Amino acid sequence: MEAHETTHERYVEQISKIERLAPEREAELLAQTRTGDRDALREVIWSYLRLTYHLAQELKPEWMEPLLAAQEANAILSQVVEAPDIDEIEPALEARLRVLFDRLEQAGSD
Repeated sequence: MEAHETTHERYVEQISKIERLAPEREAELLAQTRTGDRDALREVIWSYLRLTYHLAQELKPEWMEPLLAAQEANAILSQVVEAPDIDEIEPALEARLRVLFDRLEQAGSD
């Protein structure tokens, strides 16, 4: 279990250094992702990792390990950023994470 905790601590340390993009830069990069620019996609996803982690920890079921919650949330982040109909990432991300973690909570209580 100690190795798992160390991995979690390193992840939190890494993402704590990430800064959000300026709104103009984010809009520019999102437009580029719509044309298939994988570098722009990575940059947008990277800029949201810290927020995604914090939302995951806030919304996850009590029984779920923090790092697993972060991994699940990062998968949702990728889907949100790649969705062609989403222009505002943060509200869409939070809404989808709520759905995910509500479903996991219900499944865990069965």
